[in-house]
Amino acid sequence: MPEALIHSTAIVHAGVTLHEGVQIGPYAIVYPGVEIGAGSFVGAYCELGVPLGGARLPANGENATLVIGPESTIRSGSTLYTNSRLGPRFECGHRVTIRENTVAGENLRVGTLSDIFMFC
Repeated sequence: MPEALIHSTAIVHAGVTLHEGVQIGPYAIVYPGVEIGAGSFVGAYCELGVPLGGARLPANGENATLVIGPESTIRSGSTLYTNSRLGPRFECGHRVTIRENTVAGENLRVGTLSDIFMFC
């Protein structure tokens, strides 16, 4: 499988784990603590691992994570917050929001313009 392919306008912070074959589209932002599984696709203008306090980066010692399973598809304009775990073959439509503390099994499909959040 090929190495990750990151568009030149995307911002991928240090502390991100990209497995083989990941593709990240234009103007996407991937925050520290994100792991993206092999063969996954991230569309344009996505934000992955958005910190709980908004756009601030995690402070030293914070253990924020977002794990996206292999072969997942995240379409353009979607926002996925930190402290979540999405199983293999996760797929979402355009402009989807996945809030913090979401845990999802494999093969979950979320439609365009949806918001997912869990109370813990």
